Amino acid sequence: MIVHTHDSECFGDLGRIGEALAVQLLERNRFTSICRLGPNHPYADLLAERGGERFAISVKARNKWERPIAPSTIPVLNKRYKLGNAKNCLEFALQAEKKYNATAAWLTIAFERKTYDAYFSTLRMLQELEVRGRKLNGKGVIMTAEYTPHYERLAHRDPHDYEYLGNLPEGVEPLAV
Repeated sequence: MIVHTHDSECFGDLGRIGEALAVQLLERNRFTSICRLGPNHPYADLLAERGGERFAISVKARNKWERPIAPSTIPVLNKRYKLGNAKNCLEFALQAEKKYNATAAWLTIAFERKTYDAYFSTLRMLQELEVRGRKLNGKGVIMTAEYTPHYERLAHRDPHDYEYLGNLPEGVEPLAV
């Protein structure tokens, strides 16, 4: 599958790839009873269980790097993955918790040309996490090196076999993070 990030279809393709990959990642990390919820759920994409706890999981697959803005040719890290509509995100997460008797959680997948990283945690952890005196609001996952060590890493530079044409122009390499 070829994924082009510059056209509107790509986001659907990247989302479908992310959800399929998320199921594999959850299985690999001892989650059971994994169930896809379909498109009509405003927060959760998947349900899964681990250690006696049930999770309503929002899956966010994104480019790891943002497209450079001219005149710069240096890509920068895509630092924040929104968990949904800012106005209703937390309300939708609470609805998912009640509806499925589950803990609201998230799984992010950061794609590069040939590899990906993936992280998992709960929405509650995002709201309680404090780094250098800064607390998050739980509406987005910060993906900087300062925050990712607080998340459960499900994959690190794992190879993928998608012909993925991300936000990096050919021959341009990102700054190290």
